[in-house]
Amino acid sequence: MSDEKREKSTLKRPGARKKTLVFTLILLIIGSGLLVFKTNLFVVKKFEYPASVYFSDNDIRKYGGLDESSLYFNVSVASLEEKIVRHPYIKSVKIEKTLPDKLILDIEYRQELAAIKYSGLLCHH
Repeated sequence: MSDEKREKSTLKRPGARKKTLVFTLILLIIGSGLLVFKTNLFVVKKFEYPASVYFSDNDIRKYGGLDESSLYFNVSVASLEEKIVRHPYIKSVKIEKTLPDKLILDIEYRQELAAIKYSGLLCHH
């Protein structure tokens, strides 16, 4: 009789292992989603670009339509390039995303041809 008990205790319910695996995968997916979308780990925080007195991180955010909570995965490189090239001092831009929170901008600046003083202000063209 003790052999029967041992044999029964070593046998597991059919499908228990599969159910445990599915449950674990569901928890892992939910946890990953929360990590990506509910934390600031993947919020775009850093910009790398050639130095310029006419262009700043704020300009990237303003012209690119990015705010302080823009997620890395929600940033469309093509759309951002189209928007940033509208800046008057930028001739062209290529953007590369690097995890977890950085955008690298390869910017070609326009050459300033003239600066006109108008009502005490300098107008650059």
